[in-house]
Amino acid sequence: MSKLYRLHGRAGSRIWKPLWCMRELGIVEQAEISDVPIKIGRTVEIFPGEDDKREYYVNNVNPNGRMPTLEDLEKGLTLFDSAAINIYLCKKHASELAPKDAAEDALCTQWAVWGAFEAEQDIVLLMFAQMMKDEARKKARTTELWDKLERPMNALNISLGKSGEYLLGDRFTVADLNAESVLDWGLRVPGYEDHIKFNYPLAHAWMTKIRARPHHDANQNA
Repeated sequence: MSKLYRLHGRAGSRIWKPLWCMRELGIVEQAEISDVPIKIGRTVEIFPGEDDKREYYVNNVNPNGRMPTLEDLEKGLTLFDSAAINIYLCKKHASELAPKDAAEDALCTQWAVWGAFEAEQDIVLLMFAQMMKDEARKKARTTELWDKLERPMNALNISLGKSGEYLLGDRFTVADLNAESVLDWGLRVPGYEDHIKFNYPLAHAWMTKIRARPHHDANQNA
């Protein structure tokens, strides 16, 4: 049976987000997974030492040179950015996770942007800060990053106080999937959950409920 999708990425990276979405939609078996080797240094290099493959990927798959990337082989569409991929898949498959009207569509976009531009970078930096060998510098850097995360985490906590169980109300949607997947990067940080539970209790309860879903992969592995 031919596959409907080709999903490019590397296990343990952001590919786990669309894979989680595909599991929720029951379509993961319809995707061919194409491995994208990476080398992490000051920057993330794709296809290290394989210039021809990197050039092909950039020119023919993802001009942004990042991952994950989704090819919809049925529609001839290529998408990059994990949140955009997830919104597209939920809409295409007419899932309950998809927005039902223009207002919900806007909210799904809002929380995708919140994750990408307000929260993710500092959460990832918080994770990398734990690798610092100097304990004083590590503590100072960790405190600095938690201070920077106060505004977006407050936004999430306050919003959940108004919306209810989930970001769009009483049902789990792609808005929750995209936003919560960003917060999961911090699970490797000592004291991360306790900090969120104490300072942002509604956000913590929301995270806990979502992470208990059978298709959630807490280890962020493909």
